[in-house]
Amino acid sequence: MEGKYIKKAGSLQAEVKSSEYDHIQHYEDEEVRMAIVHARQDIVLLVSHLCSLNGQLRIMTWLLGAILIAIVLHA
Repeated sequence: MEGKYIKKAGSLQAEVKSSEYDHIQHYEDEEVRMAIVHARQDIVLLVSHLCSLNGQLRIMTWLLGAILIAIVLHA
């Protein structure tokens, strides 16, 4: 299953790369710096969301385990 997502991400990366090569432009230094800052901010937000989701999944796993134990003990 993981391979499917890796292939999809790779093809998306290749598509973006070829699209960028088709439209090569000159960017000012300030524009490049601002783009880097915005990209870093986006990465921080993505990591924050992933950490939050990871915590939620951990709690769900614990709750499902507790429910399973309760069902087994009740039966």
